[in-house]
Amino acid sequence: LPTRILISLGHIFGTYWPWILLAGIGSVIGLRVFLGTRKGRSLCDHVILRLPIIGKLSGHLNLALAASTLASLLKTDVGVVNAIEVTAPVLGNYHYQEALRATLPGIKSGSTLSEMLAKAPRYFPPTFSQMVQVGEHSGTTDEVLAELARFYEQESSNVLDNLPVLIEPILIVLLGVGVAGLGVLRAAVAAGR
Repeated sequence: LPTRILISLGHIFGTYWPWILLAGIGSVIGLRVFLGTRKGRSLCDHVILRLPIIGKLSGHLNLALAASTLASLLKTDVGVVNAIEVTAPVLGNYHYQEALRATLPGIKSGSTLSEMLAKAPRYFPPTFSQMVQVGEHSGTTDEVLAELARFYEQESSNVLDNLPVLIEPILIVLLGVGVAGLGVLRAAVAAGR
């Protein structure tokens, strides 16, 4: 049975390769268009945040970027509202952008940045908002944010340092499957001729 399946697959690919190639190209174009929409970007970024290692890395990088950009802007006496409006589009993940933008109405109505960040613990961990609160009470919000940026940059670096060790076994298995698949496909195509 496996031999018949492989021979059939070889025949299908040999006969219909132009249509298969067209379907592949169409799928890639369709995916790119979908990811260009708000819903597509939201779905893609949601999936990225759910991935075991990549999600954690993405979260740390977005937190580092948010803290760093806010720190730089607040240090130059830009208001909190303007700083958030400038920082949100800079973030690489749609959900982090929206979580930061969601703080604006509360801040405009008199809430503090830390209170509003605490309402989005999925994206801004309690430690993050608590540190911002300490900075707000001591009048050193920009310094605390700069320190948070350094912390999350270091965390990202630690994840990246361990990444090759985690990915190596997966790559070896994928390479083995790829080589075996090519060998079987080649044999099926040769048998179909």
